[in-house]
Amino acid sequence: MNVRLRWVNSTPGLNQLPLASTSVEARVSTSLPWTEINRVPVPAAELLIEGVEPGDWIYRVMEIDTAGLMSARSNEVTVNVAGPVVNLPPTGVGTSLTATVEP
Repeated sequence: MNVRLRWVNSTPGLNQLPLASTSVEARVSTSLPWTEINRVPVPAAELLIEGVEPGDWIYRVMEIDTAGLMSARSNEVTVNVAGPVVNLPPTGVGTSLTATVEP
């Protein structure tokens, strides 16, 4: 199965550097550490993850500016690869992340 993540890139303020990329992290259990699975260059705001194994996957994203500074983390999205689409509302920190399961 495939999982497609989508988010909204923020607009840097007057005293902030331009965005360079978005770090996508994942884990399959809350007891395991987060692992960066991809870095998506801006302005892209989605990632298709192919060949995801069955299970409950947890994803989150962080923006990275041109100096390498990272934003706050987004909300976490839990996806049951064998189940329905899960969309969580934004938490007000970082970016809003959604995920869909695709055949």
